[in-house]
Amino acid sequence: DMDGLAETADRMRIARAVLERDTRDLARACVQITPAGEVVLDLAAFDAPEELRLRLLSAILRWISGAPYRPRLTNLRALLDGLGETRGQTLQGCVIRSSSGKVYVRREVSKTPGPEPVATGRWDHRWRIEGGADAVTASHIAALGEEGLRQCENWRRTGHPREALLTTPALWQNGELRAAPLAGMANGWRCTPEFGEKGPLMAVMTR
Repeated sequence: DMDGLAETADRMRIARAVLERDTRDLARACVQITPAGEVVLDLAAFDAPEELRLRLLSAILRWISGAPYRPRLTNLRALLDGLGETRGQTLQGCVIRSSSGKVYVRREVSKTPGPEPVATGRWDHRWRIEGGADAVTASHIAALGEEGLRQCENWRRTGHPREALLTTPALWQNGELRAAPLAGMANGWRCTPEFGEKGPLMAVMTR
C-alpha cells in the first residue's frame, strides 16, 4: 500500500545517505587528484566493502569522462577485479593503469572533445582555463595531443606523465599551439581542475 511504499522509500533514502557518507570517507583516505587531472588511487587504503569500492570507482570514471550514467555493473566489477595488474584497462572514456601499489585513472586521448572557444573558460567539462594580462592570444581550447606535446620542449620538467599531458587543455590559434599551461608552456595561461582536489568526487556521488 502507499504507506508501505513511503516507508520503504524513506529507508532507502537513509541507506543511500550512509553509503554516500562512507564512500566520501573512502575517497578522502585513498584518492588524490593531480594538477594534470589524473586520479591516483592508493590500493593499500582502498580497503572497504565491494559496494563502496564500486561507488568510488564509478564516481572517479564519471568525473574524468563526464558521462551522465554509471558504467554497467559487470564492466565495473571486471575493472575492480583487475586493479593492481600491470596491464592497462579502458572503461567509459578513461584509461586505468597500475604501478607500485597505485592506480592511475586518466582521460582516454581518443575520447577528448573537440575545440571550444576560449571565451567559455572551460573545456572537457572539468577544466577551467584563465588567461592573465600577459596571456598570448588564442582562439580556442583543445587537447594538447601528440602534435602539441612535440612543441613543448620542457614538458618532462613538469613531472606529469606523458599520457596525462596529451589530454590536458592547450590554447590554439589557426592551427598553431600558443600555450600549454600544464606542459611547461604557460605563456600567461593557467589551467586547473574544476572544483579543486576532492570536490569532483563529492559532486558526482549523489547523481
